[in-house]
Amino acid sequence: MSTVTVIDFANELNRPVEELLAQFREAGVAVPDEKSPISADDKLALLSYLQQKTRHAIGAAAPGAAPAVEPRRITLKRKETSEIKLGGPGRGVAAKTVSVEVRKRRTYIKRDAVDEQETAAEAEAEARETAEREAAARAAAEAEAKRHQEEAERRLRDEEEERKRAAAEEEARRQAEAEVRAAAAAAAAEASAPAQAAAPV
Repeated sequence: MSTVTVIDFANELNRPVEELLAQFREAGVAVPDEKSPISADDKLALLSYLQQKTRHAIGAAAPGAAPAVEPRRITLKRKETSEIKLGGPGRGVAAKTVSVEVRKRRTYIKRDAVDEQETAAEAEAEARETAEREAAARAAAEAEAKRHQEEAERRLRDEEEERKRAAAEEEARRQAEAEVRAAAAAAAAEASAPAQAAAPV
């Protein structure tokens, strides 16, 4: 029986020698170089290692594949039966018992780490958007309150100015009326003075 070396086994499998050497080392088989002889036990060790690695890769990284051991969805069904008494003495109708059956069904879905991370990211983004909306609403409310306050202050200033202007106009009118009355009294006094001088003694 001829001895099979690593390079012969690689040519038989149509695999690169370096890759086959690395796989032997990962499987725990001591092969120093490509000319090292390998036994049937070494081949079996490599085969079992590769099968285990392939199963692990398929179970862990296959997109959309459901795990074989634990299910992703669990449905719980619960049934409750109770009795209700209808009618009774005093109404002229005999009491009647009715059975009521309530069925509840609840489904739980297992979420993996990626879903949890996506959910956490979505929750964080939603919380950030909510905070931004609240900040914008608060800023808008503060701006609206400030605008109302400025309008109230402006109305108060306008009313105060209007009161001052009306008071000034009223004072000017009173002064004008007083001056007119004073001028009329002076004119009347001057008109009565010559009449008194011309009157006989």
